Amino acid sequence: MSRVSVIIPCYNHAHYLPDAVNSVLAQTFTDWEALIVDDGSTDNTCEVAAQFTDPRIRYIYQENRGLSAARNTGIRAAKGEFIALLDADDVWEPTFLEVMITALQAEPTASAAYCGFRYMNAAGKLLKQSVLKAVPSEQFHDELLYQGSWLNPCSVIVRAFAYREIGPFDETLHACEDSDMWLRLSEKHRFIGVPQVLVRYRRAGNNMSDDVERMSRAKIRVFEKHLGALDTPIEMWPVNKRLAIRQVYSMQVQEYLAQQDVSASAKAFLWLYQYQPEFAFSLDLWYSLACVHQLKGTRGDFDTWQPARGRADLKDLLNELHNSTIPRRHLQRLHSLAHFALSLLHYGQRNLTTARRQFLMAIFTWPGWLFQARAWTLGIRLIPGRGVFRRYGKS
Repeated sequence: MSRVSVIIPCYNHAHYLPDAVNSVLAQTFTDWEALIVDDGSTDNTCEVAAQFTDPRIRYIYQENRGLSAARNTGIRAAKGEFIALLDADDVWEPTFLEVMITALQAEPTASAAYCGFRYMNAAGKLLKQSVLKAVPSEQFHDELLYQGSWLNPCSVIVRAFAYREIGPFDETLHACEDSDMWLRLSEKHRFIGVPQVLVRYRRAGNNMSDDVERMSRAKIRVFEKHLGALDTPIEMWPVNKRLAIRQVYSMQVQEYLAQQDVSASAKAFLWLYQYQPEFAFSLDLWYSLACVHQLKGTRGDFDTWQPARGRADLKDLLNELHNSTIPRRHLQRLHSLAHFALSLLHYGQRNLTTARRQFLMAIFTWPGWLFQARAWTLGIRLIPGRGVFRRYGKS
């Protein structure tokens, strides 16, 4: 019996499947079995899978039933003590299994471990952005529920008994089924973070997370499962429920703007403005909005940021918001946030003249910046001949 069962669901990703399987074959930890679950593919997944003759690799075919069903099929057939998920278009670093198993062996009371991941493009080229976050085990569930999931399913390894105790992935969810699983697991089991980036997550341009409507419906379904029905007036919701639902509208305002659907983006923003004003007026949000034209995995990367597109996106959104009921003084502050975000991005590109102009426009539009430490920090650096270049950070 193998120590680790690797579940590889595949639906019409035959062209990526060799990368995933080869990354398993390259693991420094060798006591594993790999189950390729073909979810009714119409391409040559079966033929590609047949090329791998290692006896540790098994091929399972099922009629097309979706990602959750494919993962459930693999988990039911798994024989290992630990279960790891690997999507057919993603890959592991060679030490992934060794590091993760070692971490769980060192923490016998933990049932799951997770690590960081780095984005790559469709061709497998690594992008600059990575996601690495670890939170204390006792805070994990609430962090996931109220601040949003940062986990990639391929970066999580779970003791098999925990999966079987909690139950299968929810096959009625057509997205966010992994977030639902991690929330259910973390209610009863400890998760530990491994502070290493050991997974490569492919952004191929047709990822499920790019379907805003689908993701929104799924996120709301998950929140209803864990927080109760959302059919009561929002004004009656507790603060924590509003905080959780904020994730839906934060995603919408950014992703709709990225798709040039300014009206839908503004509608989502107005929800934030009314029910989560601190977030609506946050510099982090407006910095992110200035970067939505960039591919996920490169957002906030100064080398690929397009100033004209960033300015145009913010201008379009602000123009749409001018037609709303937001008071003039609040619109001025939003304009100021847009100018400040652009100043930071121009500063990151070493375009100091434009950065100074945007900074001054931010100050004149909303003098409240004069009482903000970050404004003084940026202002000092923009003084000609002063300061050294420092990156503000990625969105």
